[in-house]
Amino acid sequence: MKRMFVIYGEQNSGKTHTMWLLLCHLIEQGAKVELPMFHVNQPYSYDEVMATKEPLPDFRAVVEWYGKKVMLLSAGDYLEHYYWGFRQHMQWASEKQIDYIICCARSRNIEGSVYRELMEVYRNQTLTDEDWFLTERMNNNEDWLQDRDQLAKKIIISIKNAIMKDMPIHYRVIFPVGQGGLAVEQIDNMTVVYDCGSLSSPARVEMYIDEMKRRQVHQIDYIFISHFDQDHVNGIDYLLSSGIGVRKAVMSYIPHDLQVVYNFVTRGAYENMLSVLRRNECQIEEIANEGENSGRVYKHKDLWEWVAHSQMTTQDFVNLRQAFINKGINLNRLDDIWYLEQNKEDINNIFKETFGLQGPNSKGLILLSQKTPNAQLFDANLENGICCCRLQTSFRNLSMTPDRTSCLYVGDARIKASVEVNEIMLFLRRYMHEDHLLLMQLPHHGSINNIAKDLHMSINADAFFVNDKSEKRIQKSTTLYNDLTAQNRLFIVKDMCSNLILGTTKVQ
Repeated sequence: MKRMFVIYGEQNSGKTHTMWLLLCHLIEQGAKVELPMFHVNQPYSYDEVMATKEPLPDFRAVVEWYGKKVMLLSAGDYLEHYYWGFRQHMQWASEKQIDYIICCARSRNIEGSVYRELMEVYRNQTLTDEDWFLTERMNNNEDWLQDRDQLAKKIIISIKNAIMKDMPIHYRVIFPVGQGGLAVEQIDNMTVVYDCGSLSSPARVEMYIDEMKRRQVHQIDYIFISHFDQDHVNGIDYLLSSGIGVRKAVMSYIPHDLQVVYNFVTRGAYENMLSVLRRNECQIEEIANEGENSGRVYKHKDLWEWVAHSQMTTQDFVNLRQAFINKGINLNRLDDIWYLEQNKEDINNIFKETFGLQGPNSKGLILLSQKTPNAQLFDANLENGICCCRLQTSFRNLSMTPDRTSCLYVGDARIKASVEVNEIMLFLRRYMHEDHLLLMQLPHHGSINNIAKDLHMSINADAFFVNDKSEKRIQKSTTLYNDLTAQNRLFIVKDMCSNLILGTTKVQ
């Protein structure tokens, strides 16, 4: 049991009426009653309760509200009783794993009373001083039913606030690091990061890492690395040395026989990143793409999940090896740095032919974040609110709803040709639980070389964001830029953004 609420007062002061009105308001607000109830078969309607000034029957009811079990126990005169004994009902509530209890008690602080039991056993544990609600004597007050109704509504607010306070908050932060990326998501004590670096403002990455420490982030469970360009990873070394523990780094799988040549093409970035992670004793998990159902799911309980997917397929590496053979490159010497230097131009061109003009970076690790199908969502208000900067310094709220929570991070992926757009859509169809995205990152900081001009027409999202200090790149994609700007669906994550908490929510 998490918490109790007590309606107390003298005998015949309307405690049972208040409890019936409580049940009516709970049902009105979506609570589901478990039937049959104890001592009565069905709930009275609100009109029936308000029309009855005679004593109503005592009852016990259990409702499910916001994913929690709430028990209402109207009888409060007997501590021990063959039918209405308070202790017996509390034992029953314990066995049924009731989360919240609302009970009645006659206000007589004598030995053997329910009131005394509440004061001595439950007070200051599951029952605080704010959880007692007094029903005054009626004194022939013609408005006493309206008074009880107002009290019931007050208690409803207290119960809802208690339930919401106990629920975990999931929040999503995209920090304004300029050309780079640093996205952080947290729920309960689990923290996930996607990319951690900046080309234009590396010092800002360190500043936001320090801010994470001030927010009591002590450990990052997973850091997902899209690829190894400096503007996406140059903050990881500082992160690992900052005192924030990183349990596991997740990246795309590179076959063992191609790791040296892959490192060569990425100008040492791949091996440098592995060295940083190993030096700090961070576990490394590589994700291979072997075709259908290649996404790997990482969950927080049964509430939230992140689906990681490498765009580099097993077939890509087969094609790469065949292209080397066709060009006369000796596969047995791909770990020979001198040999690679001698054939540098051919090797770089082969990577571009296989993976695209930007090389392997255009087929990085993408990440889908969303609630699980069974999770329920409720609004949450953080201290600084919810906002994100848009072009021309205007603002728009972007909050999660029960039907829309998902965010797709894509790093510098190339999503321009129809086959590339279709691959993203296929991934979303396989793993996304919602009808469309809440938020999607535009790849490669809005570069026209990586984005289909009608991407927003193929991949449906409420909004799109770009990690950059200016809108120069994204403006080149005229149709995309004009449409999204006109519809207030484009966010430029700029330095002037003071708060980029996107879509906070309570989860249960």
